[in-house]
Amino acid sequence: MHRRFGLSIIAAALALSAPAWAAPPAAKSRLGTLDMRRAFNECRAGKEARDRLRTEFEKKQKKLDADQEELKKLLARGSAETDQAKKDALGKQVEERTRVLQETFRRFQRELEDAEKAATTKLLKDIRSLVPPVAQVLKLAGVAEAEAVYFTDPDVERVDVTPEIIKRLDAITPKGKAAPPPPAKAPAKAPAKAPAKAPTK
Repeated sequence: MHRRFGLSIIAAALALSAPAWAAPPAAKSRLGTLDMRRAFNECRAGKEARDRLRTEFEKKQKKLDADQEELKKLLARGSAETDQAKKDALGKQVEERTRVLQETFRRFQRELEDAEKAATTKLLKDIRSLVPPVAQVLKLAGVAEAEAVYFTDPDVERVDVTPEIIKRLDAITPKGKAAPPPPAKAPAKAPAKAPAKAPTK
């Protein structure tokens, strides 16, 4: 009886103490970080879209530059004209050409801004759709933009998901049919205003 009792006491002691030495350490929480700027700039969709938007920008700028050159020639003709009636007529043409040029500039600027907005929205939608499956595969507790994470607990492991997001974006983007991201270039240059006409004597 005493031997059985002693074994029971030892077994109970082992059962109570086992978790303290047998349990594996708790796994670290894993937080995914995403560098949005890098994803936009390095994915194929971003690169192809920037090329398209740059081409469109240059085409519009070329048109504005050509129109401004024509306006300069008209101004030169007006300055050289000695007949006052013809000079006044040229002055009216300058005013009208200037008005049209400025309207064209504003329209081009709106078109580029709209293209930029549509580009950003489409690519952002694609990125957001890819975040949950990437987080699931990498067993992440969450995903945040890298620039927004100022501090994490030492027990939290950071995982950069940007390369995986770029790889998956490229996989869903056929070549030549990229979703456009924001362009790096500024809007077209504003046309110069026509100088005020000198008062007639």
